[in-house]
This record gives sequence, structure tokens and C-alpha cells, in this order.
Amino acid sequence: MKPSLDLIDSFALPQSIDLVVGVESNLYFDALLPCPITEEWEPAISCELGSHRSDRWILTPKISHLGRHPLTLSLRDPRDGQRRTFATCLHIHEKEIRSDLQRWLPIGDSITASGHYVEALLRRANQERDSLQSVGTRQAEGTSSVKHEGYPGWKYLDFLRKRPAVTGPNFREEIDPPFIFSSPPNEKLDFAAYRETHLAGQDPDFITIFLGANDVALLDDTALTEEIPKIVSHAEALINAILEGTTQSRVGLMPPLPPSASQDAFGINYGCLIPRWRYRKNQHALLRALQDRFGDFSARLSIIPAFLQIDPVTGYPARDEPTNTHAGDNHPVACNSVHPSPSGHRQIADAIFAWMIGQRIRTSNSSDS
Repeated sequence: MKPSLDLIDSFALPQSIDLVVGVESNLYFDALLPCPITEEWEPAISCELGSHRSDRWILTPKISHLGRHPLTLSLRDPRDGQRRTFATCLHIHEKEIRSDLQRWLPIGDSITASGHYVEALLRRANQERDSLQSVGTRQAEGTSSVKHEGYPGWKYLDFLRKRPAVTGPNFREEIDPPFIFSSPPNEKLDFAAYRETHLAGQDPDFITIFLGANDVALLDDTALTEEIPKIVSHAEALINAILEGTTQSRVGLMPPLPPSASQDAFGINYGCLIPRWRYRKNQHALLRALQDRFGDFSARLSIIPAFLQIDPVTGYPARDEPTNTHAGDNHPVACNSVHPSPSGHRQIADAIFAWMIGQRIRTSNSSDS
């Protein structure tokens, strides 16, 4: 695929990435552009650490790797044949064991509502003898310890107003957003009131916001251009309410993930309604818009690059299907376009865990200086 002239300018490599000793970190090339980075692009990674594979860069850091390490990825620019270089800084941290209870509020849509990445992160923290608790007014099915504010089908806007306007059978719930207090027309987005009402007046140590997939899923090119600024504005309203309603919380913004690498998953989920290329284009446009707006927005807000961490193939579910009715053999077929598999949820949890460790260390260093 020959990219259009502006594609290479939409490269999504963040300025820095947190990594933790003993926790695998990946940089999947599929996440960096809304089209495949093939050998035609002549990708080359320069880094003293890790391994350049066919689909990613990968590293499980060791104690000897602690500190900052530059990583650059260069591509041959299809416009003029010249190489373009993109850089990030790897911040490798040692695991920090905390005996005092740390509280985490996950906010999101159906991926959060499932509780899978939340549970995976709580399990990892427990294995590391780290005291972490998730909080929220909702809990994942089958467990009382996985709390969250995840709502299937929700967009950023749904957290800003009473009674979500769009509902569907078994998809969205007709309930009030958790951070809205009082009634129309005097409704108010008031995170401080939520904290007082549901969190015993205490700031969560960490708050993650994982939304955007439902905002862009059905947009065509015209609507995408019109809606992206509105979605970013809705995200900003939610973020500002959280920052204004807390004094200590570290907020992590998680842009929507790249979808399953296979069109098969979209066909199984949506028939002919949403082709993969369309969703991938929309998701990447929102990712870049969020990076541009919130990359340096606040000292207490940062972007968690979980979108780099998830494997677009094994990170999404697959099922066995016959090749056709006459072939008599089965082969794995991707069957969920945007909801990760168990391993995908664990990769999300790894990205959040690394971010939390990085935030703890920065907060500690800031208080010591």
C-alpha cells in the first residue's frame, strides 16, 4: 500500500515510554500508522536495548537497563525516497513495592466494564506484593474486588450529561453518568462531589480514562473531520473536571487501541457495516488528535501508550471455523474486532502498570526536590 502524502506525518510514536524491570514491553509497528509498515518502508530501529522483530520492537528490561535510553525508528519516505526518523525515550524503572494502599479508578467503555484488564493489573500488583485496589461504583461480573466506572457503548459525551441519549438492546444502559450531580437543566459535572459521595472524600492515586472507540466507529470522512474536534472537546471537559475535583490524583489518558489485524473480525461482528480500514483510520485520527491536545496538557495528566503494547493478532480473540463448507478442515479466524483476548487484556495491564510505576517515581522525586 502506497501511503498518501500526509500519512507519514500522522506517525504516533510518543515522546517517552515507561518500562519496568521484568515486564515485557512491545512497540508494535501496526499501531504507529493507519496502514501496515512493510519492508517497502525499509523500517530500521536504533536502540542499544531490545530486539527488532518483523512486527515490533520488544524488550523485557533487566536491572542493568535502569535509566533512560533513546530509541529511534526510521522509515523511507515514499514522497521523496528520503529517510524520516522518529524518536522516543525509554524510561526504565525498577519495581517499587508499596505497602500502603494505592487506589485506582478505571473509567471507560465495554473494555473497562468487562473488568479483564483491571483484574489482570490487580493480580500483577498482588504478585509483586504491591498494595493496589480498584475503586468505582460498578464491579465486574463474578467478582467483588474489581471496581470501575466502565459502561458498554459509552462515548466521552455520555459522561458529561444526564441520561445517555442513544441506547440499544443489550448494549447501552439507561443510567445516569457517575460524575453528574443535580438535575437538568442545572446538571453539573462535579468530580469533587463524586469523590465525596463514593470515595470517602479521598483522591484516587491513579485515574485512567479509556474511551474513544464508540466515538469514532461509525464515522465517514466528512463526519470524522467534523467530529474529531468535538470528541477532543468532550475529553477535555471530562479531564478538566477530574483535575479540578482532585488535588493529588495522577490521570492517565488511554487513546483507543488499534483493532484486530483481520477484516474477518469486523465481518463477524458487523457484517458489512464497518470495514476494518475505516475503523483503523478513524481510531488513528482520534489517537493523534488526543496526543496533540493532551501531550503537554498538565503535570498530573499523561498519555498511557497501551496502543503500542497490544498484539493486533493474538491480542484479539479467534475461533476455529471451516475454510468453507466443502474443505473439511478448520483454521483459526479472528472473531472480535475491538475487544481484546485475555492476553491482550494482560498487555494493556502491563502498559498501565509501567505507567503507574513511572508516576510513583516522578511524584517521589518531585517531593524530594
